[in-house]
Amino acid sequence: MAIAYLNPQSATTNTNWDSSIVAQLDQGQTADTWQTTSNNADLRVILDDFNYAGLGASSITSVQVILVGNFDARVGFWTATTRIMDASESVYYTENLTVPAGRTASTLSGTARTTSDGSAAWTDGNLDGMKISVASTNCLANGQMVQFYIKVIYETGYGNNVNGVAAANIRKVNGVATASISKVNGI
Repeated sequence: MAIAYLNPQSATTNTNWDSSIVAQLDQGQTADTWQTTSNNADLRVILDDFNYAGLGASSITSVQVILVGNFDARVGFWTATTRIMDASESVYYTENLTVPAGRTASTLSGTARTTSDGSAAWTDGNLDGMKISVASTNCLANGQMVQFYIKVIYETGYGNNVNGVAAANIRKVNGVATASISKVNGI
């Protein structure tokens, strides 16, 4: 299992947010904060492409939206309506995340989506040109984001799934327990 992050590349819509530098929302970034200026905030961004071949990916396990943010007040929250979309903005998934009050940002993870449409596995083509959005009708001027991106979990190379044998059963195929492999190869 390996992890890649698809960070914002450019914005297609930016309404009622006080910044326009989408690189400030990259995974791991903590120096900048985006703040809403009023209700009905809306941000749609195009993400980096997934480098399937360059990463040596053999399959995509899941795709998950991540938002790091807070409601800049002592009490309350803002509802972040997030969407994962394809390049033409057809929606794969919509999910509401409740961003809590406080001076410190919280990491909110959407559902890890294992398919692009409820049955078909994710492909490199699904991820290339992918967009995500966040909208809120109850953010006032207190909604804040520090990071907003997609987390991709993927497999590399060839695992036991290629030969159809689970790791726990591999000794049944070659007759040697994993703990005894040194007896076979002399190491």
